[in-house]
Amino acid sequence: EDPVRMLRAARSEAKLNFTIDEPTATPIRELRALLSHVPPARLFDETLKLFLSGHGVRSLEVLRRRGLLDVLLPATATYLDKHPGGLVEQLLIKGLANTDERALAGKPVTPTYLFALLLYGPIAREIESSPPQHWHELHTILEACDRAVREAQKHMSIPRRFSLGLREMFALQPRLEHPRGRRALRVLEHPRFRAAYDLLLLRAEHGLAPRDMATWWTRIQEVS
Repeated sequence: EDPVRMLRAARSEAKLNFTIDEPTATPIRELRALLSHVPPARLFDETLKLFLSGHGVRSLEVLRRRGLLDVLLPATATYLDKHPGGLVEQLLIKGLANTDERALAGKPVTPTYLFALLLYGPIAREIESSPPQHWHELHTILEACDRAVREAQKHMSIPRRFSLGLREMFALQPRLEHPRGRRALRVLEHPRFRAAYDLLLLRAEHGLAPRDMATWWTRIQEVS
């Protein structure tokens, strides 16, 4: 009657930390394809409820176990399945854990940062499909973001203000990794600086960005 109930069941399982009764859970994997007929805007709203309500890490685990991530964000599910336990999966789980902490503390959480985490793997895949010498070039990064977002939007709508914000977060990463003179200080005034900085910290923590640059940006915000 309403396929979205499968996502709500997963959300309840994640939020309340219980296991769905097996006769109820079994049809989920069999009927999950029905979610492809749900309006994309509705799937976006359900995704926010799953990941921005303080139980994002558990939601990811439940969605993967129930086979629902394959329908909701298939490119992300495919990437995680191909690289089990890899750095991107570790980054995603840690980022969701940080988001859970903020949500439970009553601090603001943003869909822009959430989708930067959820699409990190597909974006990385697109970047790495280019020759290595182009991986840090701006146009390569932006094209990868655009392709990953377009793929995700085949299944759910991602409002433009969030997809553009994601684009800006990734576009700032090379500038954060290689700051140059006074131009570096202007980056501090960028409206997406804080989100991009948080992403840099997360990347550096997992060896995906230089740790010394993460430390430098932390210190530069503390001095006069």
